[in-house]
Amino acid sequence: RVFDNGAISITPIGGNIATDRPFITRLTPGSRTVKVSWTTSPGKPVYKVVTGSGKSKRTCTTSKSSCTIKNLDPWRSHVFTVEAVRGKKRSRSDLSPRIKPFVKVRKGSSTKVSSIAPQGAKGKAKWTTTAPCSVKNGKLVAPKKVAKCALKVVAGKSTRRVTVRVG
Repeated sequence: RVFDNGAISITPIGGNIATDRPFITRLTPGSRTVKVSWTTSPGKPVYKVVTGSGKSKRTCTTSKSSCTIKNLDPWRSHVFTVEAVRGKKRSRSDLSPRIKPFVKVRKGSSTKVSSIAPQGAKGKAKWTTTAPCSVKNGKLVAPKKVAKCALKVVAGKSTRRVTVRVG
């Protein structure tokens, strides 16, 4: 189930959850973040949440049943896994559904578009946005009220889209 705020709630097929490994139950997008929640496993394991690889790899380690992964690229869809570690024993969740974080800007603010959605290729870049936001002199101009808009940058064959929440 997908909620108005972009959160995704996950229910296992048949309603049965295996207790020997984590099961991701909810993904909640934030400003360049995603909060991942899961079922706990017996034996008080340490959980490691992972998304991406190489330079874009992000992790979070906790003993609780949720963790917020930070510094995510808002133009990418992210997939997460949760690994429970008990000594030498490890068990991993299935892959989560894809989810994109958003970028939050203040009402009435002007923010450099390249800080929200940097161009993905060399060459001349063109930024456009949906109303009620606008792009002026290389800056995203936010309205003076709560809103949502989409910022797009095209450079060469690269296109990046970012959801912007004004609040």
